[in-house]
Amino acid sequence: MTGIPERKKKTKMALLSVPLDAQLKSRAERRLNRMGMSGAEAVDQLYRLT
Repeated sequence: MTGIPERKKKTKMALLSVPLDAQLKSRAERRLNRMGMSGAEAVDQLYRLT
């Protein structure tokens, strides 16, 4: 074992841009942060559930 991480297949990524009310975004980010999650992670989880 060389200690070098194994290369994984690169996943194609897409960018999602959503206009949000500034207060809504701020409130959601605070709540998500308390849960140890970022906004991007929350959206990713939501998309995986659909």
